[in-house]
Amino acid sequence: MEENMKKVLFIMIIVLMLFLNGCSSKTNQYCVAYEGKGSFGYDEINNTYLIKECIKSKQQLMELCDRYSNGFYDINSKNYNNQIPTIIRGYDDTYFNKKDLIILVVDKGNSFDYQICGIDIRDSYIDINIKKRHKHGEFTDEAYAYLFLIEIEKQEQEEIILSIRDK
Repeated sequence: MEENMKKVLFIMIIVLMLFLNGCSSKTNQYCVAYEGKGSFGYDEINNTYLIKECIKSKQQLMELCDRYSNGFYDINSKNYNNQIPTIIRGYDDTYFNKKDLIILVVDKGNSFDYQICGIDIRDSYIDINIKKRHKHGEFTDEAYAYLFLIEIEKQEQEEIILSIRDK
């Protein structure tokens, strides 16, 4: 009987170790700080408002804001006190000591929604898994920018791959 208890205890310890190892997986180390309608501005050099960037410092964030001419750090900008610029200015040097910020803007229409399903940290890139869900009903045919601000643990990788799948 005592030998059976040892076996059960041993199996429980192994299961617990596997569970805890799964929880520390790099696929779970992110937080969506903002998700919704919104733009990061417009990059006139590359002629786009779409963006997928892994930001590693406040200086890099400020330079990206300049490139996209969004006025997030310009106190005279009409956008200065809006929700998104306020969130962006909250990322300071202390934040970037431990974390990176992924800024992602995708095209969105009224007939579907996006949802981040997970982020996988690969050897040479960050894979963002996005589920695209088509809504039922009739909708106007307008498109707009949809912004994600994603906080992740400090990474070596900078390249971002999007995996968007229809549900």
